[in-house]
Amino acid sequence: MYVTLPFLWEEYCKRRGLEYDTTDLIQLMKAQYGQVDAAKHWMDMFIQILTEPGGCELTQCKTDPCVLYKHDGNGKLTAVMVLYVDDGFCAGDPKVLKSIRNH
Repeated sequence: MYVTLPFLWEEYCKRRGLEYDTTDLIQLMKAQYGQVDAAKHWMDMFIQILTEPGGCELTQCKTDPCVLYKHDGNGKLTAVMVLYVDDGFCAGDPKVLKSIRNH
């Protein structure tokens, strides 16, 4: 997303010795509250943290992307997490849940 220069941008540039051009734009590098896609960016980042190798190592469900789960080495289900808007609900082995929470 690009935004136009804010009020007094020319003065800001002069004080800091920066080059000023009236055709400049500012590119926002992260989602900000109120943007249409801010919730999607937050969810993508949170799921990346939960699924990264060496971290929580949860697996995202293919039929419902808001459900994540974890199996132990024997294939036994040890944790399930359900994400809804900005809430997360977890169930499973207390040791596994504690490690997820700590990560």
